[in-house]
Amino acid sequence: MNKKSLKFYQQILIVIIVSVLVGFGAGLLGELWLNDFLLTGSADDQKIETLTQRLNALTEKQEKKLKDILAEKDISVSQTIESVRPALVKFYLNKNRTGAWSDIMLDNEFIGSGVVLTADGWILTDEKVLKENKAELVVSFEKEIYKIESFVCDTSTDACFAKIQADNLPVANLTNRDFLTSGQTALIVSTTEIFPSSIECLYYNPIDKRGDLIHSSEVYYKNIALTDSLNKKWLGAPVVNLNGQVFGIVNSDNIVIPIDNIQSIVKQAISESIIVRNILGIHYIDLSEAIGWEKYAEQKTGAIIFGAEGKAAVLSESPAAKAGLKINDIILEIEGEIINEENSLTNIIQSYKPDQELKFTILRDEKEVEIKLTLTK
Repeated sequence: MNKKSLKFYQQILIVIIVSVLVGFGAGLLGELWLNDFLLTGSADDQKIETLTQRLNALTEKQEKKLKDILAEKDISVSQTIESVRPALVKFYLNKNRTGAWSDIMLDNEFIGSGVVLTADGWILTDEKVLKENKAELVVSFEKEIYKIESFVCDTSTDACFAKIQADNLPVANLTNRDFLTSGQTALIVSTTEIFPSSIECLYYNPIDKRGDLIHSSEVYYKNIALTDSLNKKWLGAPVVNLNGQVFGIVNSDNIVIPIDNIQSIVKQAISESIIVRNILGIHYIDLSEAIGWEKYAEQKTGAIIFGAEGKAAVLSESPAAKAGLKINDIILEIEGEIINEENSLTNIIQSYKPDQELKFTILRDEKEVEIKLTLTK
């Protein structure tokens, strides 16, 4: 067991021990009360011996329970890993293969990981695995080497879909953020290693400068953050819960691209080898992130159309411009869905089909107005 895994199990052990001690303390108080109730009178050797026997029996029971819990945890983690690994692949720099021992792939030729989405060979990974490597890549799956036939990347999320010629591949079981919680265990899994961590933030958007507050309606910006930083070897690796469900892939450092940010375009990517996102054509500030903006202090939800640092509030000839949206309009709802910290404007509009007419509820000059517009692609 490596140091990281040891640390992971030590953390689990601490939580469990604290819980057990609380239960033990409650049991101890009960034992003391019962002893005092049944054995009235002055303390003598018999009373003390009886209490000691009861405490020893209770301690043995709690120790057995602790061992059982740890054993169950080990089994759960083991089963999770084994359920995911059959659908994992690795990307390597290609070689002029000669059939000799020199064809063996080396660690310094490893580029990143991916996870199988379809039985006929579509793989999900991060765009840095495919786009930052000019040389041709190959995919390793169960020690077999496959050439990449094609790939398509999503500019809205940094996710990429690669195709290899294969049949009857095992596929990953996917889930989204609706079924996750902060603090939940997260396992980053490769074909040979496991990195245990936990979810630090489900809707993470680092804001280091004011320009980071301005978002495009066509780019996702709220990802999942883990408690631990990850090095480059985990790029593209799937992140799974203890049920063996993949809820994202590693993007960089401790950032995970959540599956729900790509679920609306997966079918399009694998059936048409192309990704087309909806276009609204605005830049905005998510008011749930705008801490200290006194003018909008009472407005806890919504997205204000805003432009700065070379970013136009409303793009010319865009659906937003044609519908009459303008700077300082606050978009409150889209088709009745409230824009808030967990449901950004980008997430909402990208969940609909292109060329679909939507009803926007906006706040303009302190009055609510409804505007209908049609997204383009």
